[in-house]
Amino acid sequence: RPDTRPRVKLGGVIHSLRLKNSKKGDRYATFVLEDKEGVVEVIAWPDTYRRHEAELQGGAPVVVAGALEISDERCQVIADEVLPLARAHAESIRQVHVRVPLASVGRDALAVLKDVLAAHPGPCDTFLHLERDDDRETVLALPTSLRVTAGGAIVNAVERLLGAGAMSFR
Repeated sequence: RPDTRPRVKLGGVIHSLRLKNSKKGDRYATFVLEDKEGVVEVIAWPDTYRRHEAELQGGAPVVVAGALEISDERCQVIADEVLPLARAHAESIRQVHVRVPLASVGRDALAVLKDVLAAHPGPCDTFLHLERDDDRETVLALPTSLRVTAGGAIVNAVERLLGAGAMSFR
């Protein structure tokens, strides 16, 4: 029968992690996920616990996806995914936009930019915003061969080439 509980995705920091054993002797975890707005109880049953043990015990901010259970006494999330916040953010990005100020960037820089993009292949569509001096821009959707991975390495490389703020994500 299909699970009709509402699905949620919440980010925060794990507190009060408790490891327990099920009746079958399998390890699972309960914890409190806290953000600036409040807290929620979370259960990671054995299968989820095994897959995400490192994230649960790592201490870094995480995103928890799961089913929301609401009763008269409490609200809790039954987790099925626990991802590091940085990875969850990267996986939510679908498009990468690169601003190229044509007045200050020559053909050599564009060739280097193509190499930088090609060196970071991934699932994100890439768009070039060619900015002209007259406050106009031309937006080019690059071919699928220049799809990229959104992450720190490509941002650093592009910003070294084109300046701070040259890259944005959607």
